[in-house]
Amino acid sequence: MMKVWGMLSSEDEDAGFDLVMDEEWYIVLLNGDKTLARFDPRDYTTRELLSEIEEILKLVREGIKIEN
Repeated sequence: MMKVWGMLSSEDEDAGFDLVMDEEWYIVLLNGDKTLARFDPRDYTTRELLSEIEEILKLVREGIKIEN
């Protein structure tokens, strides 16, 4: 997996979140070893992807369970 730089804050990275591109070229939001979301980058602009990631992180911080 390849790390995606510049979309997560240093605070989020310090909290254990990571954003990577997997072998199938999907963007994957991780919390430790747990996959929180998987995005097809062809479906999003950079701004849209960042918005989606921020919304998921907000939900996780608020303690809401996310269904994959």
